Amino acid sequence: MVAALVLVFALGSSVPNIGLQQTCRGAQEGALPEDRANAYQSCVHDEETARTQLRQVWNRIPPVIRQSCTDEATGISPSYVELLTCLEMRTGGKFSGAEGLGSPEGQPAAPPGSSTPPGGPPTPPPGSSTPPGGPATPPTASAPAPTPAAK
Repeated sequence: MVAALVLVFALGSSVPNIGLQQTCRGAQEGALPEDRANAYQSCVHDEETARTQLRQVWNRIPPVIRQSCTDEATGISPSYVELLTCLEMRTGGKFSGAEGLGSPEGQPAAPPGSSTPPGGPPTPPPGSSTPPGGPATPPTASAPAPTPAAK
């Protein structure tokens, strides 16, 4: 039921609600005894920072990417940090402006200044000596060795 509730939020216009205390108790339990208090506080700080960043960019991310990342980040150990990381990876970190967060299929858009369409091969920067198809590669198969002449 929790996964279904989180999924509804992912498709909606607000960031899913993840319980920071539960998430960060895991970090606290996994830390050395002398580091447990610091591990918990650090986790809460990181999760709150990620939640704030998510709220700023959530509506600019295509719903299909939001849904996919929410599914991944809210599994066994729900985390805003994991959700933000997934969204950054899926969109190429393009959270601002109208540069496009991705193609309709959810693939990252081409980097600014690139003449490559999304999903195409990279093009070298102007003035580069690399040919458009990439660097030349030597053939992988070698020619057969000559056979000795019969006597």
